[in-house]
Amino acid sequence: MAVESQLMRMKKALISLAAAALAAGAMSPAASAQSSLNSLSSSPAMGELSSAIGKALESSPHNDTPAPAPAPSESAKEEWREISVPGFGTRSYLVQVPKNFDPQRSYDVIFGFGGMGNDVAFTKSYMNLAEESDGSAIIVYPRAKVGHNGQLAWEGPKYASTRRGEDVAMVKAITTELKRDYRIHSVYGTGLSNGGGMALSVACQEPTLFDAIAVVASANYQPIFENCHGAVDTLFIHGTRDATAPYGGPAIGSNGHGGRYLSAQAAFRTVGERNGCIDVNHPRQGFGAGYDPYIFDGCAGYTELDRVNDGEHTWFPFNPSATERVLDFFREH
Repeated sequence: MAVESQLMRMKKALISLAAAALAAGAMSPAASAQSSLNSLSSSPAMGELSSAIGKALESSPHNDTPAPAPAPSESAKEEWREISVPGFGTRSYLVQVPKNFDPQRSYDVIFGFGGMGNDVAFTKSYMNLAEESDGSAIIVYPRAKVGHNGQLAWEGPKYASTRRGEDVAMVKAITTELKRDYRIHSVYGTGLSNGGGMALSVACQEPTLFDAIAVVASANYQPIFENCHGAVDTLFIHGTRDATAPYGGPAIGSNGHGGRYLSAQAAFRTVGERNGCIDVNHPRQGFGAGYDPYIFDGCAGYTELDRVNDGEHTWFPFNPSATERVLDFFREH
């Protein structure tokens, strides 16, 4: 693609991506203490653009009131569906099927979970999963329930109205329905902030449901990591200047509205332990474009943290592009 076209796409994405930083589930900044993973400490790098994007807008969709719908995807056919979740009532989700859909071939399924307060239309506008997956995947955007704070929220933090296992049961029911209707190869999950926590919840409670997850600026509330079993390939993408869901600082912090949470480094280590990695205190550093990847070795489930130096709380538009990085990870796993 020509450089000019790339710049146009970047500019078009700025507004929706900026709002993602402001709409994501909030957590209090952690105190300035050292993490036990000193090898992952931040270093100076590009970050001013992420900071500017994060402050560009003042509001975003906050509840389940319908917002003006964005233009229909040119890459997929969209359909709203309702599904009965055993023991939990009826839920709904948007499914995007490639316009060149071939019933004789198999497709991957990718679940996209928005941050706290992000409705489906808004989440779709910054993730752009259908547009960037080149017709190789069926995209699913489930609808969250309104939490105790009046915002759409996924299970895990105290502000969520869904109890443990309720949203995970919805994902399981949707997956079962899609496997009935389509030829499915692999199933993946990604999310921003509270939505990243939702993908982690699925990996914890139903490790055979997702083949891999990739979470961006994840809100790592402690219940997400309790009573887990099984290994799932996992990628964290997190900015070192994230003042909403801390990258480092104390391994465990807390705030009044969400409860106790893990820093990104602590969550990375916790998942590494569950994934059977050999040494979760000394990750191997790799090479990335716009980020520094840290990888645990000898794991039953691949485990990586992409450190975005000076990155803030957002679905990164570039350096790295969160969408491109997530999709590349899923193609590899």
